[in-house]
Amino acid sequence: MRALRALTLFFLILGLGVAPVLGNGGKGKTTVYRAEVRQGEGEPIQFSAELEAILFRLNSVRNKYKVVRVKIVNDSSNSLKLSPDQDKIELLFNTGEAPMQGILNLSKRDAALWDSLPADLRQALAYPRIVEAGEEENVFVFIADPNLARLPRHIRYHVASLPDPVEMRDITAAAKR
Repeated sequence: MRALRALTLFFLILGLGVAPVLGNGGKGKTTVYRAEVRQGEGEPIQFSAELEAILFRLNSVRNKYKVVRVKIVNDSSNSLKLSPDQDKIELLFNTGEAPMQGILNLSKRDAALWDSLPADLRQALAYPRIVEAGEEENVFVFIADPNLARLPRHIRYHVASLPDPVEMRDITAAAKR
């Protein structure tokens, strides 16, 4: 009987110690931000970003910038014009807290780092000037805080050619409700 109690206690303690590390995907879950806008009639233009908390904390560009990739899928029949000088992007965290500004034109903001990148990488990271109808483009947003460890609540993208900012909201949180 004493051996049975000891064995039961052993497995109970073992179970308590192991439970937090069991895989439920919690450590590697992706936070998805999405928004849609319409230019007149027709299909929408979709904006999305995906961030994985652990990788976001670990990764930075030369210990200077975090990077967020915004994917734009233009299913409309009109091109979407972008401007590296007029467009702006912000990460919003808590209510009342000032938004964190993103950098869309790294070549202008940090020419030394930009010039040190290989030509093919600069071409891939360059801010696009247009998203043609029926096409998609990636916009790489640089955040000048290499130690940023938390994910934003939402991302606000001011595209000069659109009448209102694009509010990419965390749809992962909405799906949990």
